[in-house]
Amino acid sequence: MANLFSLPNLWILSLVKKLGDSPHKTNNIMKLSDFLYSGAKTQPKMLAKLNLELENKADFIKLFNRYQSSNHKLLKAYHPEQLIKYPKYTLAHIYGKHMMQANLQANFYPSRKIDSNIAFLRQRLLETHDIWHVITGFDTSLAGEFGLQAFYLAQYPNIIQFYIMLSGFIRVFLTKENADIHSLMTIITKGYTMGREAKSIEFIIWEDLWDKPLKKLQQEFKIQPVKPSFIKKNSLG
Repeated sequence: MANLFSLPNLWILSLVKKLGDSPHKTNNIMKLSDFLYSGAKTQPKMLAKLNLELENKADFIKLFNRYQSSNHKLLKAYHPEQLIKYPKYTLAHIYGKHMMQANLQANFYPSRKIDSNIAFLRQRLLETHDIWHVITGFDTSLAGEFGLQAFYLAQYPNIIQFYIMLSGFIRVFLTKENADIHSLMTIITKGYTMGREAKSIEFIIWEDLWDKPLKKLQQEFKIQPVKPSFIKKNSLG
């Protein structure tokens, strides 16, 4: 049986606690993600298995080859100021507007060395995180972030989403906001259900879909986006 109180596990739990205290501090998420995916102190066999599984996925290989042929840029080659010029109903315009309103760029997340399939997919999911916000309707509020993490978990089960959601429960119980537990469960349930019902989108080359109407893409991927009123009703403060 694994030792729950080993130093690595205690360090992980301390980061989860910090994440619960300050959920919008992305540096804690990055530290946790770096540690979990390093493989050296976590689960090297699991990571090796995931790398092998990705090698056998045609959509992943297509995405990775596109990344290599784009001089390792892909999404980073596009700026919100350019995307906003597309028609208002397109993915490009709505995503560009979202990024400009949040004062973000696609290179907001620091680049990591791409030395494995897992490393590439991890970086890709980070860089396209806000596209997932746009396509699902989950905003960048605390409730919206937890909903999106639940959607991720349903689409691509991995341990980092589990720990992020765990931080949400820790936050609720430590602050003794009883009403928040119901809102948190509602948000997580909604996101997870949406992710299970939707088509797989983790390997989508979004850059080829800029001119597509957002609503048509949501229909194609079987995503019924959440409404702002749902997020507001289940706000986590």
